[in-house]
Amino acid sequence: QSLCSAVITTVGPYMKYGEPLVRACVENGTHYTDLTGEYPFMYDIISKYHDQARAKGVKIVHCCGYDCIPVDMCTFLASKGLSSSPSIVRGLCTSSCGLASGGTLDSGKGMFKWSQAPENKSLAQDPYLLVPNIDDELRVDREWTTKYGVGYDTRFGTVTLPYFMSMIDNRVVRRSIALRKEAASFDEAMSFGAVGQATGFLLRHLPSVFASGLRPKAGDGPNATIRNSGYFSFEVRAEGTGGDVCTAYVTGSGDPGYKATSVMLAEAAMCLVTDFDSDESANEEDLDHFKGGVLTPSTAMGEVLIKRLEQTGDFKFTVTRPSAL
Repeated sequence: QSLCSAVITTVGPYMKYGEPLVRACVENGTHYTDLTGEYPFMYDIISKYHDQARAKGVKIVHCCGYDCIPVDMCTFLASKGLSSSPSIVRGLCTSSCGLASGGTLDSGKGMFKWSQAPENKSLAQDPYLLVPNIDDELRVDREWTTKYGVGYDTRFGTVTLPYFMSMIDNRVVRRSIALRKEAASFDEAMSFGAVGQATGFLLRHLPSVFASGLRPKAGDGPNATIRNSGYFSFEVRAEGTGGDVCTAYVTGSGDPGYKATSVMLAEAAMCLVTDFDSDESANEEDLDHFKGGVLTPSTAMGEVLIKRLEQTGDFKFTVTRPSAL
């Protein structure tokens, strides 16, 4: 038995370096958090370690950063706010101002290479890749996304376009939905206004962008000015089987992938250590979390993590009460 309660790892590309630490955590009873967005890595870890981690009460929690805490937690809140079971859930990125690092770009290259391998092409198109052996009644979506171009979204009342994070978010949020046994469809997009804000942010910080290099190396990323100036906002709308609607919103300060993610990742690990580890009598349903397994942020920590994030002063979650369609 390990003396370590929880581990934070930023070792990516996780497809290359991630598995040994996961294996060690499961074997030694240590909770695990990372900030991966590499869904092939998550697929491999779920297939190999979910049952073992669940049996031992170990929480392996991927995606404890910008991907995918904001959208995953908002989906959780919006769905919970309904008076009936969720049937359709849609996410919208309304702002995302920050820059990528060399490590993120390397991870993206690894995922693309995996998806293009002949033996993986069908897996890459499966909307429920991260929910192996999903029950048929929970398999609602037929494509990993339906957002392929610019269009007007009547649900949000704005022009939208495909969101670059949806290849990760959609798969992770569907795992959360399936683990909660909800038969709900999910997809997300980016608002046209968010694109304008991101463009303006980039133009305002061009000197910093060029100083950092247009193609950062692994280990390099946005400088302090960009990390401190960035921000994001997201909203998720859930529609229930009874015709009711609930929408959850989140805002965050700091570059989404770096400053904001650093806070989210640290708070997630502290949440596992201080808020759950000492509560052996906690009831899963009452606390909206699962005792162990390869989990998502919302299924591992629920509202307990949301409260922690809000206490930092960097994040704000709000929910509009249910209304009729």
